[in-house]
Amino acid sequence: MKLARAGRGMRWRREEKATPHQPNKFLEEALQQNKREGLVLAVKARLLSLVVIGIFLIYLVWDFSVIYYEVLILAFAVIGWAQIRFGRVERSRTELFLLFLDLALMTVVLVVPNPLDGRPWSVGMQYKYGNFPYFFVLLASAALAYSWRTLFAVAGYTTILWMGAFYWASRIDPSLPELSAKIQAAIEGYPENYLVLDPNHIFFESRIQEILIFFIVACILALILRSGTSLSAKCGSNPLPSCSRILSVSRKWRSNRRRKASSTCCVNSIREWRTPSSRIRERWTSFWAMV
Repeated sequence: MKLARAGRGMRWRREEKATPHQPNKFLEEALQQNKREGLVLAVKARLLSLVVIGIFLIYLVWDFSVIYYEVLILAFAVIGWAQIRFGRVERSRTELFLLFLDLALMTVVLVVPNPLDGRPWSVGMQYKYGNFPYFFVLLASAALAYSWRTLFAVAGYTTILWMGAFYWASRIDPSLPELSAKIQAAIEGYPENYLVLDPNHIFFESRIQEILIFFIVACILALILRSGTSLSAKCGSNPLPSCSRILSVSRKWRSNRRRKASSTCCVNSIREWRTPSSRIRERWTSFWAMV
């Protein structure tokens, strides 16, 4: 009996392996819907973040020059709309271009001084404010909208753009050389303090630290997304049993249940038939209790 069941199970498994796995259209539709919902959710989160950042910039820069940053915030919103417009499940060069444009615009905002601001300023002072964490907003949006491989592209693009901006900033002429000379004369004998206070000096070690932390966070998010993607792919690639198999299993389960119920009833009836004296004793005891 057991050998026959095992033989039927092996035959069924062999038939499953012999039939090629057909593409699961329901899984493809679910992936497309998930990509669309992720893009919409990412753009909503982006718009909310841009509104918060725009209000914070108005509070931080209370003059006419804040219009420069507000216009750039509108440019970020337009890029988000374009990502929804051209987003799809397959690999898209347009999406990668929009992602690169997003990161390039963020690099320009953080490195290039505001042209509408008339105060004396330098590129080195832009770096001293430590505005690199704004890149993590774009990384979080990419984690909501794109696949785990795209996060590695985000980390690579950010590394190239940020280190390229550092190379450009270290090669241009200093904007405030007279201020650097005055600071050096004031704190002569303290070279380490001079490097911190110099408005034209940019620390290379800090840029490496920023990129390293960004890359580590991107890798962790990519691993989380990859685990979820592999799970959905396994669920979609495993074929479901046929209807005949499901019906046969259900019929077998019902027959076993009926057989078990009938055997239980027979055992109970046999027990009652074997002990008639106990029933007579119970009736006699109840009669005398009523009397």
